[in-house]
Amino acid sequence: MKPFSEACERNREPILEVLREAFATARRVLEIGSGTGQHAVFFAEALPHLLWQTADLPEAHAGILSWLEEAAMPNVLAPLELDVNRFDWQGARYDAVFSANTAHILSWPEVEQMFAGVGMALPEGGVKRILSVRSGRPLENEIPGVIPTAAVVGGPTSGSSFPILRLRH
Repeated sequence: MKPFSEACERNREPILEVLREAFATARRVLEIGSGTGQHAVFFAEALPHLLWQTADLPEAHAGILSWLEEAAMPNVLAPLELDVNRFDWQGARYDAVFSANTAHILSWPEVEQMFAGVGMALPEGGVKRILSVRSGRPLENEIPGVIPTAAVVGGPTSGSSFPILRLRH
């Protein structure tokens, strides 16, 4: 059975509004924590100039692949195995990185590792967008070099909003 996330359905449009501008000049995007695969399919269809690389732990791959196979889109790639503690960040080359609702399920050392790795995977001027909440604490106050963007995304019916963060690079 293909996995489904209500949260992905609720937040995809507001996130897309931000990504249209943020990823306007990007070509290769790494999505950290692709989860069900819903965001990857939706964003790749809406942003066809992007080559969208899905990535997650192996246990999520079957679900991601079910979304990708059904969509059959040429600009979405099968998931990479990505554990923030063991990923070859130096060998990864992308001009944009996206992650939604990942940091809040990682341990704090893993969040720090993810941010450090993203910095290695991107060239100078690369685009990073991390959408997450963590125990009610804003991430930008706890990770040096992280500043909030002007955009705040909230699900249309959720009544809550989440900062989209970017790294100074």
